[in-house]
Amino acid sequence: MDADEYRRVAIDRWHVNTAELIREKGNLMRKSRRVLMGATSILLVAGLSAAPVAQATSPMKGAPQGTSGTGDGVPGLKAINEPVIITLTHDGASNFIVQPVGRDGEDGLTWVNEIGPYSGTTFQSMGGFISTFDKKNPIVAADVMADGNWTMQIRKLKAAPKKRLKRGSGAGDAVIRFPKPTKGLTRMTLTHNGDSNFIVQPIDRKGDDGISMVNEIGQYKGTVRVPAGTKYLWIIADGEWSYRTK
Repeated sequence: MDADEYRRVAIDRWHVNTAELIREKGNLMRKSRRVLMGATSILLVAGLSAAPVAQATSPMKGAPQGTSGTGDGVPGLKAINEPVIITLTHDGASNFIVQPVGRDGEDGLTWVNEIGPYSGTTFQSMGGFISTFDKKNPIVAADVMADGNWTMQIRKLKAAPKKRLKRGSGAGDAVIRFPKPTKGLTRMTLTHNGDSNFIVQPIDRKGDDGISMVNEIGQYKGTVRVPAGTKYLWIIADGEWSYRTK
């Protein structure tokens, strides 16, 4: 392993650790909200009023599958045992955190962890270094923390919107699909005009994700190598982004 590859692996592992820290922060915030709910119960006993907490609706069956709700909820999902993309929206003003939950009752890395309104698409792998889910332990629910209305739509990876390999653009979190997997040496110039994370990760046709091509914060412009066999790009961003290849 050369120095550059070692650096990228180190950055990716840092990113995984950061995601774990974010998840723990979400758990602490959830506990805090439970304390507040306990205080609300005391107020109700005292004769004061409080706004009701709405629950998630039941999930729709079939492909794609989806669900929606208001506030915190743990909607059940039709078992997910293959790589998928998840499109989420939220219209609240506070935290919006969504985590997948396996049949074993354990959660995985967050699908989203934002504050305020949100609309974007993320990726969920099966097996491998990061994911704890597989065919024996599929995803069967989602743990949602929200203060507003939210929606969730889950689709097969191949349903990702198709983009030309030559050039493309977008905004926010996204998963895009190329017409064919890349071959040989492919250089890609990427830009981002946001203030937060900008992470671009390659995914092959089987749904296996590789080492991040870009992992930066804030505005970015640079040229990187796209691994041969890349069929999809998983993009995490809070601003507009673009790419072109040569």
